[in-house]
Amino acid sequence: MGEFLRLGVCALGFGLLGCAAPRADLRARLEDPQPIERIRAVATVTEQRRTELIPALVDRLDDADVAVRLYTIIGLEKLTGTRLGYDYAADMFSRRDAVLRWRRAVATGEFRTPDGLAQGEARGSTQDAGDGPASESPDPGP
Repeated sequence: MGEFLRLGVCALGFGLLGCAAPRADLRARLEDPQPIERIRAVATVTEQRRTELIPALVDRLDDADVAVRLYTIIGLEKLTGTRLGYDYAADMFSRRDAVLRWRRAVATGEFRTPDGLAQGEARGSTQDAGDGPASESPDPGP
């Protein structure tokens, strides 16, 4: 039943693109010379909710292929709940600031995935699962 569901999601979510069979090195597939293979890798990362690969997805926001950028931002939005102002169709100079925001968010754990974890935070962490990273020192107040 799980395989049937996976195939159904692939057919509905990515239409004619199809879904590639699982491969050991998904990160390498995100850098494949063929755009369709990079798109399939993005789809797999998104479908499998591989949040540890968000930094590799962020690298694809600079992809030369507009379709790769489109599928990447859709995947990032599904994994994180935000686009951080990124427009896949904008020219390279206009995209630059949004890509920098994404890189900063990944580096600082600024955003949380829909499952409530900050990027890179392990389940069972003592950090509160609120809207942002825990502050380093409490406000002493008046």
